[in-house]
Amino acid sequence: MREKYRRYQEGKKVPGITRDEIDKLTEVGFQNTKRRLVNRDKEDTHWNTMFAALQQFKAENGHCNVSTTPPHTDLTKWVISQRREHKKLKEDKESMLTASRLMKLNDIGFQFRQRADYVSWNDRVQQLRDYKAQHGDLRIPVSNPDLGWFVSSQREEYRKRIDGAHSSLTDERYNDLQELGFVFVAGKRKGQIMAPRKTWDERFRELLAFKSEHGHCVV
Repeated sequence: MREKYRRYQEGKKVPGITRDEIDKLTEVGFQNTKRRLVNRDKEDTHWNTMFAALQQFKAENGHCNVSTTPPHTDLTKWVISQRREHKKLKEDKESMLTASRLMKLNDIGFQFRQRADYVSWNDRVQQLRDYKAQHGDLRIPVSNPDLGWFVSSQREEYRKRIDGAHSSLTDERYNDLQELGFVFVAGKRKGQIMAPRKTWDERFRELLAFKSEHGHCVV
């Protein structure tokens, strides 16, 4: 889409997109200028470099709990920055923490909350109940700013449990989640019918919803 937008803006003929669609994207702040792309590339390169450093830290230490006490290393500063951007996201402010970045951090078990912000198991279960009451199910994406990390960590503990390894997912906790309909294994299920491909208008409405929620179009 960005490439088509750029080529159309340069006056080139682009199949698959109309002038009306270009106008709609421009109105909601969709950007694809060369300068913006360069800045975004630099941002992505730095973020990916630091994320790789965090992955290495976890491989060496078994967790992502990077010390935030001085002296501050580059990784320490980056970890603090990710928590700050996550806080902005929860407060409905513009944030550099995109959905893709949030999922990557949740997937490796990064904790956005400090130990002082510890939430008890019963409180987490209640949050799941509230989510199910609102959405009708517990197919929670790991990009969810409130429950994403919890969902990812419980799936990891479930994998340990079925592999016979030590797991914090006790029988009692497993039953709590099972009774609620928690999805322990993410992804397409066997026999699941693939959803039909969405139209341009449907994708545009999704973009509008994303901007309404996050304040920008940097997906």
